[in-house]
Amino acid sequence: STTMGRSKPNGSGNAAAEDFLASLDEVAAQIVGSSGSGAIVEDAAPLLRRWRDHPNVVVLVYPSPAALKAALVRLSCFLEDKSHNGTILAAVPRGQVGGALAYTGHNFRAADAARFFSLAQAGGHQLSGAESSLQAALLEHRLLSHVKGGGWQGGQGVGVLAVSRGFDREEARETLLHEAMHGLFYISRDFEARCWEFWKVELGEDERAIWKGFLEGLGYDATNEELSVNEFQAYMATERKLFANPSNMKKSQQRKGRNSAAPSLHQPVLLQMQVRFGSFIAPHVPQPLPSCTGCACVFASS
Repeated sequence: STTMGRSKPNGSGNAAAEDFLASLDEVAAQIVGSSGSGAIVEDAAPLLRRWRDHPNVVVLVYPSPAALKAALVRLSCFLEDKSHNGTILAAVPRGQVGGALAYTGHNFRAADAARFFSLAQAGGHQLSGAESSLQAALLEHRLLSHVKGGGWQGGQGVGVLAVSRGFDREEARETLLHEAMHGLFYISRDFEARCWEFWKVELGEDERAIWKGFLEGLGYDATNEELSVNEFQAYMATERKLFANPSNMKKSQQRKGRNSAAPSLHQPVLLQMQVRFGSFIAPHVPQPLPSCTGCACVFASS
């Protein structure tokens, strides 16, 4: 894993790792625009890229939001959803909105995917075609491997992000920036530890409760403290509109595909927490900082 410098890729699959390197701007260019007018293929294999600045962060690019949803919703519900955390849904829910069903971006450790696939196998849960394609892509690039005797294991110090075509330019850049911060949390033990330090030492119990209430409004399982810390750092590092103006709350949530029920009452507190976190964490974020053209971390120039 990496600390403050560039990481070296863990596994490269059948071709040299260099063949898969891309900047966040290059990935953004791939996901801007229409997802196409042809037939929707939900089990389409994702395009895999490694983030050039931090190659242990892998980005999966799906051809459409439908393909992204088909491949990642059950996994994200298993990892993050306040109603389904720790359980494998029998099928991808249809006709529901909010939570993981509305995510425009997903993120997970390779080890998280291994845990999901192992439990699915042990519990007799059949994978969808899209989930099988995800599993095959992770296996091909050595981010996932079989365990002797059954089950799966994931590459250590590897973070996986997943997005799809169908964004406008601003949304593409903002989504990638947010997801990239999750990637850094997964690959850098030092950065992760500093985030935990701020959470436990610098925030008061009432402030942590406010943040958890915010997450619950977005459909996250706020009882999962690691998830709370990870989402805290990603939002605090990248969100420029949500905490600054109460009128932006609902509009921003809808634009990001999140549940719009998050409370706006505590926005001044959230904004103040963001300022404090930026001052604390800026020296500890792995370099170079994530950025897309016209879109950078809140504390990048502070």
